[in-house]
Amino acid sequence: ELWRRIKLEFTIELPLLIARWKQVLFGALFQYVHGIFTQLAHRMHQPQEEPLGDLGFRLMPELGLENAWVSETIFWCLFIPFIFWSFSPFVTARKRFYTAVLYARLLMVLVTCQILRIISFTVTQLPAPNYHCRLGRDTAVREMPEHWWGHVVVDVGRQATHGCGDLIFSSHTTFVLTGVLTYTEYGQTLIIKIISWIGVVFMGLCIVASRKHYSVDVVVAFYTVPLVFYTLHRR
Repeated sequence: ELWRRIKLEFTIELPLLIARWKQVLFGALFQYVHGIFTQLAHRMHQPQEEPLGDLGFRLMPELGLENAWVSETIFWCLFIPFIFWSFSPFVTARKRFYTAVLYARLLMVLVTCQILRIISFTVTQLPAPNYHCRLGRDTAVREMPEHWWGHVVVDVGRQATHGCGDLIFSSHTTFVLTGVLTYTEYGQTLIIKIISWIGVVFMGLCIVASRKHYSVDVVVAFYTVPLVFYTLHRR
């Protein structure tokens, strides 16, 4: 029965995916473009010994390097279940969306937010507050490449764990908010929606407490992503 349902859903979803393949492909390829610019932000980064003054830093206790995993754990605890849920039409009888349509829409939201993010952290470079981005650390700066093609080769591992400079606004918050807003729009279980929103708020607080971002990075994400989401969704 399960296999029959998966095959039936696939025959329904395939034409929808074919009709939207340009959106889906563009959204996927833009993640590489986003990686190029976050790496460029690291090369433009000008570190300082101490981060800028921040209300969140003053009000919340500092988690430190040893507890930096907390925000990452919350991120994955929200992100992975969302991916499974997005494919739920293939295995459940009740559904409120088509997976192909869902991804075409949310990828356009994500790309729009990432374009705004690229513009924001490119025009003004803030000294990153993270520990590995402070003055005197080898990981705080990256040299400009000698040739243009050096910009298009993205060190994904290094940029994911030791990136600096791509601050306004928070990428982690952008990804998670896009997922939570999508589930709020299409999901059915109220308690999961409430837990998801509590989770994304708590993750934002932990990001600031871990000194991965300034408070403004999280705050800007919290009003930019919903505005983009509902503007594209309604208009």
